[in-house]
Amino acid sequence: MRGWRVGLRWAWIGGGSVFFLTACLATQSPKQKGGENVSGAVMDSASKTASTAARDSASIHTRKHDSVRLSQTELNRLSEATKLLLQTIDNYVEVLPSGAKTPEIVMLKGHTFYNNKLFERARESYKTVLDRYSKSLEVPEAIKMTAQTYYEENKYDEAQNWYKKLEDVAVSGQDKEEAAVRIAESHFRLGERLREAGKIELAISEFEKVVVEYPNAKIADAALFNVGLLYEEKKEWSKAILTYNKLIANYPNSSALENGFLKTARCYEQMGNWMKAAQTYVEIFQRFPQSKNMKEALFNAGLCYEKGENLVLSAKAFEKYATLFPDEKDAPDVLFRAGEIYGKLQDWANVEKINTLFGKRYGQDKNRIVMALCMTGVASYMQQKTDKALDEFAKAIEVGGKIGVDNKTNAFYMAKAQFTIGQINQELSERIDLVLPESEYKARLNRRIKYMENATTAYAAVSEYRLLEWTTHAIYKIGETYEQFGVAVYKRERPKNMDYGKVAAFEQGIAEVLEQYFSDKALLAHEQNVKIGIQYKYEDEWTARSRQQLAKLPFMAGAAYSRLLTALDVQAAVPQKAGGNPLLLIQQKLERLQTLAPFQDRAIKLYLKTLEMSVRYAVEDKYRFSASAAITQMSYQVGTTYAEVVSIARGAPIPSAYDAYKKFFYKVHLLGEGLVEYENNALEALYKNIKIAEAYDIKDEWIQKSKEKIAEILFQRSFCYEVLAEEALREPPVPTGATDEEREEYSAQFEELGFKLQEESQGIYRDIVEKGKNGITRGEYLDLAYLRLFSMLPDEVGERVERDTARLVASGKEWRFRLSQDTLWEQPSYDDSGWEPVKKGIKPDSIALLGATVPMLPVWGGRMENNTFSHARQVWLRGEFMVRSGAEKAVMEFAATGHYDIYLNGRLLRSDSLERSDSWFRCRKKEGLDSLLSKGRNVIAVHVNGQTGGAYGFYMNLFFNDRIVETLPHLPSRETPLSQDEFKSLKPVFPVMPNFEYKPEMFK
Repeated sequence: MRGWRVGLRWAWIGGGSVFFLTACLATQSPKQKGGENVSGAVMDSASKTASTAARDSASIHTRKHDSVRLSQTELNRLSEATKLLLQTIDNYVEVLPSGAKTPEIVMLKGHTFYNNKLFERARESYKTVLDRYSKSLEVPEAIKMTAQTYYEENKYDEAQNWYKKLEDVAVSGQDKEEAAVRIAESHFRLGERLREAGKIELAISEFEKVVVEYPNAKIADAALFNVGLLYEEKKEWSKAILTYNKLIANYPNSSALENGFLKTARCYEQMGNWMKAAQTYVEIFQRFPQSKNMKEALFNAGLCYEKGENLVLSAKAFEKYATLFPDEKDAPDVLFRAGEIYGKLQDWANVEKINTLFGKRYGQDKNRIVMALCMTGVASYMQQKTDKALDEFAKAIEVGGKIGVDNKTNAFYMAKAQFTIGQINQELSERIDLVLPESEYKARLNRRIKYMENATTAYAAVSEYRLLEWTTHAIYKIGETYEQFGVAVYKRERPKNMDYGKVAAFEQGIAEVLEQYFSDKALLAHEQNVKIGIQYKYEDEWTARSRQQLAKLPFMAGAAYSRLLTALDVQAAVPQKAGGNPLLLIQQKLERLQTLAPFQDRAIKLYLKTLEMSVRYAVEDKYRFSASAAITQMSYQVGTTYAEVVSIARGAPIPSAYDAYKKFFYKVHLLGEGLVEYENNALEALYKNIKIAEAYDIKDEWIQKSKEKIAEILFQRSFCYEVLAEEALREPPVPTGATDEEREEYSAQFEELGFKLQEESQGIYRDIVEKGKNGITRGEYLDLAYLRLFSMLPDEVGERVERDTARLVASGKEWRFRLSQDTLWEQPSYDDSGWEPVKKGIKPDSIALLGATVPMLPVWGGRMENNTFSHARQVWLRGEFMVRSGAEKAVMEFAATGHYDIYLNGRLLRSDSLERSDSWFRCRKKEGLDSLLSKGRNVIAVHVNGQTGGAYGFYMNLFFNDRIVETLPHLPSRETPLSQDEFKSLKPVFPVMPNFEYKPEMFK
């Protein structure tokens, strides 16, 4: 803050005569010790020559009491006179450091620095007073000025601390009050700085300190108001309201009082507490009658009462506003709003009063006459005086047409008049129920159509006024009017006692009316409304509601056909007495399809329209999902119906007079020509279903079932071809009575035909599997098709799998023996085909083989003697095994009942003299055999010379890792291929179809 006493007291010194100070000091200075007066010394110092003064002033610094030299920048800010003054002060203090006037002189130095804005230097001087002259009367002034230097530098925390010291040491009440004021101001300024820095909580704390600690300060109300503003910034509306209420209660004379009320009202608005907001605005209106905010407060009170659904008080507030301020620009609109609200309340007396007042005030104004006429029409309309209302609206439009629509107000009320004409006709149309008898129905229908056409014509004219808010509303109402007419026809009273044919025709007519008014007329209007919104980037309630109708209307029209289909299907599904005749069953199925197909097509078309609208205009609602399910279910049912025809025709009995030859070719013809059309119709319906699903991202049970049904239809066709191919190749149905030569010729022809049928079958199986990869087929028949194809062409469809496997080669019955040695018997190339199969070795039951990882089978040899097998003492043994890729981690475990020599691929692996015959049953182990094993055929050769009585045997297990390559079946329904064992264990169930039975052994 500016205007301190020191500023007034010393402001003249920098440019005035320094000798005034010198003279004062000379006359007032006490004598020093020894009686010498210091005035002479001071005068001598003050009387230096100009050149000496200039030289000395360039290096002003205190001697004993000042340790910091002034910088050049600081010196540049001082005038020559000021420098001379400072030098004079220093001289004085040096001569009289303990003089009675010295504290005042040092304060003079601080004030000089202060006035030249060298605040840090000023504080040094004030500190000198506080440190050296702490008993001086200048101490409060020094503390105050120290605080003020910090305040001038915007260092409010430091300023506060010094002002609080001043409060503690101040003697006079004035100083204490001044300190309190300054502390409050420093809190306030610090709060402002924190607010600017975005530190809202800290700012609130500083402002609140002003209010709590210095409630009587002049700025306390402003601080409290700022707290409210900061709570508003934080959107803490309740706290802001409490703060403003404190301001209103504690500072009734504050200049911020009115703003406090306004802020309170707006906080209530933010909280949605419309009644409190309205009451606060009313209080502003009453307490501040001369305020510029008074009008706005009354208007806002009306708005808030309306939002709070207190329509009575809202209408009264608006009416009062229009009455008190008739010349305000918005007064007609506010009066109009009051009339509308009274209309909602059905307070017809006030409606009439408002309308009369409006006519008197604005009837002669060409800018208001259209509004006045429209208001008259509104009042009549609200009082259900329909004819008068239509008359007044027509006048408003006529007068407005003469004046022109360049005036936006006129255009608005002409649009409103035109719109309300449509609204009245729409309501008149909607009141007419379509009831019997037929003559009454037709008369009512004609009246309803007339009002409907009047309404849509009036609504369509609204767009001429080029006001989007009215145009979108009117277009929505056009669609709604058409929709209401369609609903009325659908809900009309039905004639009684009609036969099935008449009921079907009647319901078909109603469905067609719904399609016309829902999908064609109403949908067209709503789509146009949405397009207008997109074109002009304008979105309001009516474009949004039109958007929601885009999917609903075609769906509802499609649903009408679905209900018709249900009724027709119930009747068509009642079977006539077919007597087991498949031809009659097929006829009934086809007639049913022919009856339902046209309505299915129209329903599907409308459901597709639903999806198209949903995707085009990004509408996500229940109608889109319902339409998806309806389409997919209906298309699936069409496909399955044709598939049923195929199944019936395929299983129809073959004439019993046909021999095997004729039956065979009957079935070939049936597959190749008789069933193709119906199979294709079924597949076409199902394929179409899947394409629709892909286009509109539909994933439901009917799509899954469609994929399964496609696989089933194709598989059954292919399987029938395969059955015929097997019959032609294995048991050709040669005609009865054919000669041997003819039979041979027929067999050759059947063989050729069988291969063609087999190729046809394989081609269809391939097609099923390929469609499975593309997501068109799925389920058990896809797996069956793959199995059939894999059984015939494993290398084509199987999956080549390389894998590491742990293998075990053990001594066993596949080995061979010899009882005498032969040249090169241990070599892999040796021919052991003449050797005999080994016999099982023996050992006492009391001896257990120790150290074997897995059980071992002993092998040995011997000969028959007197019809009894006798184990030989020594034997030569050989065993073969295959390595598929390359053996790793090969380890052999073995035991022998005597001396042994073991060869692996011709190389001596181990030789043992068996020093202790009683330890033969402890297994030995040989590791590191990888290099001895070869890819392909490997041979183990062993010679054992038995040394243990009662035990004859060679035991061996060879463990190693091998990498094998297999072609494995990979069923489409599985994530991983089947192992060979899993494949062999499969027991697929193939369909049993009359006329195309198969023998299970054919498909093992």
